[in-house]
Amino acid sequence: MTEKTAIDVVPTDRKERMAWYLYDFANTSFTVLIVTALFPIYFGYLVWNETLGGAMWGYAGSITMLIVALTAPILGAIADYGGTKKKFVMFYSSVCIAFTAFMIFLPGIRQSQIPVPRPELSPFSFPPILGLDVWVWAWIIFIIANVGF
Repeated sequence: MTEKTAIDVVPTDRKERMAWYLYDFANTSFTVLIVTALFPIYFGYLVWNETLGGAMWGYAGSITMLIVALTAPILGAIADYGGTKKKFVMFYSSVCIAFTAFMIFLPGIRQSQIPVPRPELSPFSFPPILGLDVWVWAWIIFIIANVGF
């Protein structure tokens, strides 16, 4: 017996390829800016305790990965069986976009406001929102956005 090795070519047009390019660009931007480079620094200033900030940032990543690990096999099977892969991509992309946009409501910190860190004194006095400190809201928003990612 011989096996046929044929490559299935999926026809795509320029518009569809451009959409995937832009999706990949946004995907990469989220990873670089929110997960890796800028938001962790901002989160550290919100918490203003290096130990607690680092621990909570690690917990946020762990919680995100736990949620994804528990739901991905089930949701993947549903998407494969139901033929709704694009709907899942649209839904989770929308969740990521919405919760990344919610970060605009977090307080801004100007570089001139950031003194030499002294763990016992925080220069920021953000009022709690609905009974939770601002850094807790930032933490929750990040976890949901990262699950959507």
